[in-house]
Amino acid sequence: MALRPLLPALLLLGAHGPLPAQTSEPPKPTAPLVATPAKNTTWTIEVSQDSPPAPAEKVRGGPPPELLKRITVRKDAKLTHILAAYTNGKTNEGYLVGDHFSIRSTTAANEAVVMSVAKGLSGSLEIFTSDYPGTQWIDLAYYRGVEKLGPHTCYVFAREPDPFAAPPANTPPDPLAPPPISFIPIKYLSLKAHIDVETKLPVRVQLGPNIYAYSKVEPYSQSITPPDAFLKAAQEFTRQTDILQRLRAKNATRN
Repeated sequence: MALRPLLPALLLLGAHGPLPAQTSEPPKPTAPLVATPAKNTTWTIEVSQDSPPAPAEKVRGGPPPELLKRITVRKDAKLTHILAAYTNGKTNEGYLVGDHFSIRSTTAANEAVVMSVAKGLSGSLEIFTSDYPGTQWIDLAYYRGVEKLGPHTCYVFAREPDPFAAPPANTPPDPLAPPPISFIPIKYLSLKAHIDVETKLPVRVQLGPNIYAYSKVEPYSQSITPPDAFLKAAQEFTRQTDILQRLRAKNATRN
């Protein structure tokens, strides 16, 4: 019969079960571990807490807590614009100009402040000095393997704080930070990041109780024009920086 030759194969399959599926894990990540978005793009970062603090008015009769809610980033050919929105309706915005300095504005006071990116600002100020806030700590030493997160296959990075370290008791409040959790420096928090294997763009980062969820990068065709307050602050920063560099050069020649 035509079916007789298949019988031994069917019996063998029934005896040993189906063959295991062959799976291959992506190779370990290589630098850069987090990609830099192209120019003329935009994306958002939704911020939440896995254990939100109790409303301040219920705890001490004060105003609602100022928690970071959303960060919107836009890039054109020259500038990066960052808009941070908080749960109490407040917004702060900043502009990254080149690789050397960042400009931040407190919307309510209509003030502009210039800060050097080279100083390695962290915490809430990192919002205004990074395309992807919350990712600066990522290092190959913290690579933990591959996980699925929704439709994404992700490299996972994780870091635990030193169990014997404790935040300083007198850590000064950060006026830009959402209280109370962001007063704690990042080195004292448990950290975990999911980075898409194919794009190397962040999908989700958790810094202690703070969760950053990153949207897809989309095209952005408009040009970015900072307000006059930013431009004047940038000009003054450049002028002062040039003076300091000249003074350092003179002192170096004298020594």
